[in-house]
Amino acid sequence: MSAARDRRSAGTGGRTSIFALLAGVLVAAVACTVTGAFLSWLVIPTLTGGATRVSGIGSVSGDSQLAGENLNDVLAGLGSFRPGWVTLSIALALLLLSAATVLARSTRPTALRLSGGLVAVLAALGSWWSIRRMLDPDPAALLGGGTASGGAGQILTLIGMALALLGAAMLLFGLLDPRVAERPSHRGIQPSR
Repeated sequence: MSAARDRRSAGTGGRTSIFALLAGVLVAAVACTVTGAFLSWLVIPTLTGGATRVSGIGSVSGDSQLAGENLNDVLAGLGSFRPGWVTLSIALALLLLSAATVLARSTRPTALRLSGGLVAVLAALGSWWSIRRMLDPDPAALLGGGTASGGAGQILTLIGMALALLGAAMLLFGLLDPRVAERPSHRGIQPSR
């Protein structure tokens, strides 16, 4: 009886450490995504050789007369630059879903697969948004004609989304599924001789 209890607690301990690993991966994904939203998403070279940087929420810094301002306030309704709000929304959804998955510690593989699928969808959406804004950082040509490039915000968001995909893979491929205890094989009922 003691051996069965030891086997059961060993299986639970291994599963707990995998849940802790999943929690760490998903927290790192959310942290990268949130931090990326506040870093530069738009970098525009200036005539003086410097650069003007605009964060994902519109804060302007660098060599510009607008440094210290929010681009959205300067535009006064004529345009908007808030790509970081999309990733913040994805990070919030990812955080809530991750917390529900890790805290519930479900033993049902179907629930874990559903959570993994939703995490994968959020990660794919965040990756698509970051790549799209990296390839076309200033779609409305708010600050210049075609000389803009992406910044560190997209890169850090992509790192966060890669971590989220790792967490989704852990859920989808069954790393958190409960282990089935091995039973000794029985010969079954044998006919009498």
